[in-house]
Amino acid sequence: MAKRPPNIFVFMSDQEQAQVVKKGHPCVSPTAEKLAEEGLLFDRCYTPTAHSCPARGCYFTGLYPSVHKVFNNVCNAPKIHGTFDPAVKMFSENLRAAGW
Repeated sequence: MAKRPPNIFVFMSDQEQAQVVKKGHPCVSPTAEKLAEEGLLFDRCYTPTAHSCPARGCYFTGLYPSVHKVFNNVCNAPKIHGTFDPAVKMFSENLRAAGW
C-alpha cells in the first residue's frame, strides 16, 4: 500500500487580532493557543483586501481579487460576484492532483 502524504490543516479565524493566540492575551482561546504552540504560526501576515471572502480567495489561489473575481463578501445582498472565475484553481486542487 502506498504511503499517504501527511495531513495539511489550515486554520483561519475571522475578525480577530493575531495576538489572540499569544500567551497573556486577555482573550482566552486554549484550542487556538495549542494549535499555535504545536503547529506553524505565521506572525507577519498581510491581507490584500479588507473583506474576508476575497482575502480567503487570495490565500487559496495565490491571486489578487482582480484575477480570481471575488471582490467582496459573497453571502450578502450587494455581492459583486459569488464565485471564483471557473478558470482559477485553488491550491487544494493542485494538492489533490499530487496525491493528497
